Amino acid sequence: MITRTFDLSDLTVRSEGDGRTIVAYAAVFNTPAEIRDHDGHYNETIDPTAFNRTLADNKPGTFRALFNHGMSLHGTPSDRFSMPYGVVQDAKVDAYGLLTTTRASETDLGDEVLQLAKDGALQGFSFSAQSIKSERRDPMPGAGIDTIHRQEFALNEFGPAVFPAYREAELVGVRSNPATEDGEQDRNTDPLVDPQHSVLAMTDTELAQYRALLVIKGIDKQ
Repeated sequence: MITRTFDLSDLTVRSEGDGRTIVAYAAVFNTPAEIRDHDGHYNETIDPTAFNRTLADNKPGTFRALFNHGMSLHGTPSDRFSMPYGVVQDAKVDAYGLLTTTRASETDLGDEVLQLAKDGALQGFSFSAQSIKSERRDPMPGAGIDTIHRQEFALNEFGPAVFPAYREAELVGVRSNPATEDGEQDRNTDPLVDPQHSVLAMTDTELAQYRALLVIKGIDKQ
């Protein structure tokens, strides 16, 4: 399992509907990021088709909406955060990245996440997924380290995260949207990834290595 997090710099809240739906880019494509993890020290890029199969094979409600990957600040499992804060209504790709839409549930945790989003207090938005297919490439010019190009992911969950990680994603806004049904998804193992190592249990230092900048634009960006 790998985890990537994107820094939030601002948030646009829409007033139409009940204002409980958070729209965010959970991943961006073809943007190199320097990574240090169980695969070594490398630059990582995500292919624009990396989520196509997992999105085609699964209904949006299959994917979980978790705060900080269901983990505590110290990377240990959290009973409270392991409960979804909302229902995933849509996940789709565009030329920029993986665009997600989640309605915050009317629960204590859902209300807190929504209010933190409106207040601009959240620091990152993140996804975790099983890497199904990757390609190790020669170093980019002047990089000195190899590149791993992620070609296929099996998406697991996404949502706000405490520590920023990657660069160049967008949190789009907050609005309302109807809920969707649940589904199922398959899981496989990328030969480049040690299946015994869960990045969900990475340390604060490892998470910080994924530092990023989220540019907030408007709800109408599709």
